[in-house]
Amino acid sequence: MIPILRGLQHLYSQPKLRQQALDLITQDVVGDADPKRGRPGMTLWQILVLASVRQGCNCTYDHLQYLAENHNNLRNIMQVFQNWNDEPFDWRRIRDNICLVQPETIEKINHLIVTEGHRLVPNAAETIRGDSFVAETNVHYPTESSLMLDGLQKILTLAPELASLFGKLGWRQAKSLRKKAKRAAREIGRVKKGRNYQARLQAG
Repeated sequence: MIPILRGLQHLYSQPKLRQQALDLITQDVVGDADPKRGRPGMTLWQILVLASVRQGCNCTYDHLQYLAENHNNLRNIMQVFQNWNDEPFDWRRIRDNICLVQPETIEKINHLIVTEGHRLVPNAAETIRGDSFVAETNVHYPTESSLMLDGLQKILTLAPELASLFGKLGWRQAKSLRKKAKRAAREIGRVKKGRNYQARLQAG
């Protein structure tokens, strides 16, 4: 969480950049309402800080409540300087405010941060390294067919959820496709049992 807190510190030290991020949060949280009316909630800066920590650390709302009430550095960045019990952060209060921030707004804030990073270190993208590489392997039965089945099942599980999230159609038969994938894997298993299965594969 330390890199996130340092990033938030830098964001707060840049008034123009900070105001741009808060304006984006305002559109979702306040909208057309009068900010002077209603019961006291959380400040826009606190919502931005907690939303950043939740996304960056993949926290549950219970864990986020624990951090908001007990993490000294986080509370300082949130500008909570009173005694510990003066400003409680119930997880419902956190959830109700953070859930107002739309994914599109988070994406726009991400672009602001990336742009600021390029301003600070223009050549960072040219010097970054990656340690991943492709290695050719000879994977034998039954590993290769089970890996393909695992991959298909994961795709057929995640794709409908993503389609529903973005309002896309075309995945009504996901359950049927999973059954067909399992059936095909079983058929491959039967073909490859015994000797000389290459000939049976060619015949199939």
